[in-house]
Amino acid sequence: MKESSSKKDAIYSLAELCVRILCDGEDIKKNTFEGVAKRVKPNEQEQPLVGFVTESTRLAIDTEVALEWAGAPQDEVKVKENLELELRYKCPAEVRIVDHRLSLSNSVIVTKEPDYSQIPRKEESWLIEFKPVLSGSGSIGPFTVSLEGDRVLVNKHSNKIEFGIARAPSLIALDVKPERVSCTLGEEAVLEVTVLNEGDGPAENITVEAELSDGLEISLGNEEKLINFLGSGENMRFQIFVRAVGQGEELVTMKVVDGRSGQEVVKTSMIRVG
Repeated sequence: MKESSSKKDAIYSLAELCVRILCDGEDIKKNTFEGVAKRVKPNEQEQPLVGFVTESTRLAIDTEVALEWAGAPQDEVKVKENLELELRYKCPAEVRIVDHRLSLSNSVIVTKEPDYSQIPRKEESWLIEFKPVLSGSGSIGPFTVSLEGDRVLVNKHSNKIEFGIARAPSLIALDVKPERVSCTLGEEAVLEVTVLNEGDGPAENITVEAELSDGLEISLGNEEKLINFLGSGENMRFQIFVRAVGQGEELVTMKVVDGRSGQEVVKTSMIRVG
């Protein structure tokens, strides 16, 4: 006797739904699945296979895979500073991870990933370390896993975690040489000034100002200089020319202010005028 069209349609609908849940890892509501499963009336030969697939799909629906912050949730993280997330799963049957795939934005890399091999368990969790490498926005996930057990083989995906990535801080350093120098009245002294950015992020609109004691004056150039941009690890060198107009121990105080962070660095050089 030929199967009815309605029975075939019911089996095809159930098969399609099982593939979407078991193979593609789609999140389908349990009542939606049960509504389709109830319409299937397998015969004696079909019952073992239909029963196994249906039960495996129910287990898959009840399985949870999640990515969570290892500490307090963060809306924004710092670039180039490690962060930790916890991957966990919970399943009614004992399963283990046999395959996995992680989606990441281009601004984030994995720095430490655990070994996911283990004996089958109903619950398990791991810590994964990441590093944001570009400022802007970042996302981690979904984490797709293949879980295998005696009663189920299922693909399941986690949630996605999104966050902002703040630019790395700059760190201005200043070097003035020589720290001490002698000259006679009316002569010039030359100071070598180096402004460095030792931070991981860029410095911007850096003002450099020379403050002179009463016995000195600028003989060439200006007392102020603006550096528009100084990248991480970069430096800027220039010279300060001063003339001695008074005798005694005179001071040149160099002050540098990072326009982005507000950081201020001061160094002083002494000129002995004899």
